[in-house]
Amino acid sequence: MNELMPHIKKLGFGGLLPFVALLAALLMLDHEGRWHPLAQQLLVFYTALIITFVGGLNWGIAISNDQYSIGQRKTLLTYSVLPSLVVWFLLLLPTESYLMACALLYLTCYGIDSRLTLPNMPHEYSDMRRKLSFSVAGVLLMASQLVV
Repeated sequence: MNELMPHIKKLGFGGLLPFVALLAALLMLDHEGRWHPLAQQLLVFYTALIITFVGGLNWGIAISNDQYSIGQRKTLLTYSVLPSLVVWFLLLLPTESYLMACALLYLTCYGIDSRLTLPNMPHEYSDMRRKLSFSVAGVLLMASQLVV
């Protein structure tokens, strides 16, 4: 994995850009205009997609990594689908509540991953995941205060 880290970092931090861009849009766009609700909706959708991706990482780890026992792999497989189910339910919430809950969900996923899988990953990857998780949570908390 070490030789892939530069590419993984580009993709990982590149995935942060839509969060930051949509936060900037919410800050700059007129709340009464037609583009502000679109930026809000795009943030809601992108958040759900990326939370699903973060959970799915554990599916890939479970089916491709023999260093875990069968029991651990079953746990990873089960856990891998939970973030998508939770975020699907959270979509029922008003946008402000949804964004705050998703910030907590990102941090929860990071906390679980830091116990289940990240100790077996290169430090550079674990460090990137920490930075991305806290950055996304921060963006979502800020954005939750800008929705209408």
